[in-house]
Amino acid sequence: MSKIVASSSTADTPDAPGLDWRKRASGERIPYWIATRKAVEVGYPTKTVRLDPTWSFDQIAAACRRCQIEMQAWLAHGGQPLPVSAGNTWRGLIAEYECNPISRINIPFEEGGLKFNTRNQYLQWNIQIDRLIGMHSLTETRVEDFKKWYEAFAAPKPEGGTPMRSKAKSCMEQINRLLQFGVAVEIEGCERLARILNGVGNNGHKPVKFKGGNARTDELTLEHVKAFVAECHKPDRKGMHDGLALATVIQFETTLRQADVIGQWWPEPGAVPGSLTGNGTRWRGLTWGEHIDADLIMEKPTSKSREVKKTLADLAMSDLVMAELALVPLERRVGPVVISGYTGLPYQRKAFNRAWRQIANAAGIPKSVQNRDARSGAITEALTKGANPEHLRSQTTHAETPAGRRVMNNNYDRPNLEKVRSVQRARNEGRKAS
Repeated sequence: MSKIVASSSTADTPDAPGLDWRKRASGERIPYWIATRKAVEVGYPTKTVRLDPTWSFDQIAAACRRCQIEMQAWLAHGGQPLPVSAGNTWRGLIAEYECNPISRINIPFEEGGLKFNTRNQYLQWNIQIDRLIGMHSLTETRVEDFKKWYEAFAAPKPEGGTPMRSKAKSCMEQINRLLQFGVAVEIEGCERLARILNGVGNNGHKPVKFKGGNARTDELTLEHVKAFVAECHKPDRKGMHDGLALATVIQFETTLRQADVIGQWWPEPGAVPGSLTGNGTRWRGLTWGEHIDADLIMEKPTSKSREVKKTLADLAMSDLVMAELALVPLERRVGPVVISGYTGLPYQRKAFNRAWRQIANAAGIPKSVQNRDARSGAITEALTKGANPEHLRSQTTHAETPAGRRVMNNNYDRPNLEKVRSVQRARNEGRKAS
């Protein structure tokens, strides 16, 4: 038997919780699932599980999620060893959903599967669902249970606080996804429950509706943006927040979402460490040359559309953007457009939002206004300044205004540079007139 030596690398991610790679003396790397220290300390009997090194990463990740669910179930039920399959239960359905290779959660994004952050969110909702109803029987579930569970998910924390209806609705939508998957793989009870939940073939009964949180109405305005930029460039900040200012004005002037401007660190197991890789991830985002040419014409595929649709903009038409780009010498216009002044690398999302909030507070921007509100503020400004709604549709690649009014039909056109220039022109003229 080959001797196992110290772990050479760890790839523990939300996709594969507890995953650790251990190297044998022969050089072969073997994947293991490792229980948390907390679970081991309170007596969880399964400390490690050896996984098959011939499996794909998706298969390894699914096995890790199954082990994680078993451990969490054991902890949640006072140390009682409840099997994950647990007969015809919601826990069994969750385990099948997370482990079956035909489940969308296990299909690579490039092949039509879920994006990594969506997958991670679904996994988190599965944990919430399992904690509440994991051992409840599918065949014994009734329509009143759905309503009761919704209220349980929405229960405020702390008691007496605001009900968490957005979370509750999301969890119920995830329950529906689980049922749809269960129908596809013919798990007993799923078809009946899916029909009840969606109002299909039940003597005219309507779908079961769940209220979400109130729609956001806050917007980042031009005045907010100017105040934010001024705060970023105060002398005592020594240029450390230039990236925050540049990202914010690009978002506001182009209607791009945050993820498309600052980029995202995508999971990529085995990625060779480098300036844009590390810890099993690789950065993807707005890049000089690839998305912004020498004439400052931006053409960025949007992550929301799986990079099918593109947002166009003539950055030279925006005084706000040009003022920020004046701080970026030509020799530095390579690689990622937005970088952190502290690390010299693209921002991590949480670090960006944390720094953005600190500057926004100092600039007097209300706490209810968030960075993501730059898009809605840009759309509102464009409409109120007389921009052509159809041209605005070309720029935003989106079907709704912040107020929910349709400004476009269901047939998307390829974004046209002259159309988006007309939008920026309307905004510029409106600013001069105000």
